[in-house]
Order: sequence, then structure tokens, then C-alpha cells
Amino acid sequence: MFVISGLLFSFTSAAAADVLQSGPNSTAQLTSGNLVLPGYWYLLMAALALLVPAGLILISVAGLEPQRAWDAALGSLAAISVTGIAYWAVGFGLQFGGIGLVYTRPELLLLVWEWSPFSPDWGVGWGMAGLSGWFLSGAGVSSLVYALFLAHLPWAMTAATLPVLALRGRAPATASAIVALLVGGILYPLAGNWVQGGGWLASLGSNVNLGHGLVDFGGAGTVYLLAGAFGLAALVVWPAPRRRNVDFAEEMPPT
Repeated sequence: MFVISGLLFSFTSAAAADVLQSGPNSTAQLTSGNLVLPGYWYLLMAALALLVPAGLILISVAGLEPQRAWDAALGSLAAISVTGIAYWAVGFGLQFGGIGLVYTRPELLLLVWEWSPFSPDWGVGWGMAGLSGWFLSGAGVSSLVYALFLAHLPWAMTAATLPVLALRGRAPATASAIVALLVGGILYPLAGNWVQGGGWLASLGSNVNLGHGLVDFGGAGTVYLLAGAFGLAALVVWPAPRRRNVDFAEEMPPT
């Protein structure tokens, strides 16, 4: 399962890099639909990547009783639905709202706002959070922007699915929804911005000469590190319920 997910991470990242770094001809093909090889490749990888959170849910509920498995599966599906809405509304903007400052392409003119605690004199490589692209709305939304959204939506869902599954049976359903909303709408987008959205971690090489900066090809490291750390913190907050020892009265033998 994790080998397959790693391959999907790599393929999706390779498609993203190909579309971002290719020339204007390939972008026109992606937009107009003449050749559409990069676009079809992107959509295929995004569709296959959606199997990762679905597979994690199936693995998690496989050993449960039928009724508990049904409840856990429905709760997990509801959680990833909340994650998708949160990522569409605010998460994508936080992650890629300033990527147009790093990749100077006309299709990314909408995504050129990035918050940084430092002065603009320090350069554009110290971004902490994107500030544009909310709800994927605006006249400047291009097919490349939609491609970025579809490529990273499954990984936002994966990052939220793991803590939700870890809290199954410990936290109430409302808490699981809040966890999915928090991870998909804020935490994963911020971490993704630092690593893949033109943020400060990826720019450490150009800013302070630390090699190539943080390189997370495919984004799997960001997803699983964030999900594991948040899941561990959530397990500390919601420990496993203690089982009560019930003493049954001994039955008298029949006379």
C-alpha cells in the first residue's frame, strides 16, 4: 500500500514539475485541448491518487465488526469530504497563493500574494503562507491552477485521513470533523507552502546557500510527517478509554 502511494506521489509530482517547468507551447496544449497529453496525464494521476485515502480507510476498517466497520467507513468518508471542502476554500490559497512569485508564468498571475514576516528586501524566498486563490475563484484562474489543485487534493485528504483513523473510537465525531477541517484547511497547506509552494524551506539553498534547500520529491515526506505528528498529538489529547471490569455473579450449578 505504501509502495503504491509512494509511486503515486512521485508520478503526480513529476507531472506537476513537467507542467510548471515546460514551455508556453505545452501550457497552450493543456489549455486548448489540442494534444492534452500533460493534462490527461495530470488528471489520471490525480484520479489514481484518490485511491490512497480510500485504501487507508479500507485497511483500517478491515478487522472491525460489520456494524463498527460501516460506521468507521462512513465517518472517514465524511472527514475526507470536509477536508476537500476546506482545501478548496482556503487550503489551496494558503499553499499556492504565492507560487507565481517563484514560477513566473502568465497562467499563475492570480497566485502572486505571499505573506512573510521579513521585509521584501530579503527577497521572495521567505514566504510563510499564500494569500490568494481562495475558493479557486477569479478571472485569472487557468487550467494550470486547476491542475495544481487536483494534484494536491488527494494528499491533503491523506494527511487528514490518518489522524482521523487514529482517533476512531477515542474522539467524538465532531472532533474528527474538526481535525479534518484543521489539517486540510490550515496545517497541510502551510507545510506544503513551505516545501512546494515557494516557501522558505524550499528556498534555503538560494537564500542561505544550504544545498538545494528542503527537497521533498513527490511530497510524501510532508504528508506522512504532518499526519504522524498530528496523530500522535491527538492520541495524547484523547487517550484510549479504559475498560471497566464487570464482575458477574457466579451461577449456582443445577440441582
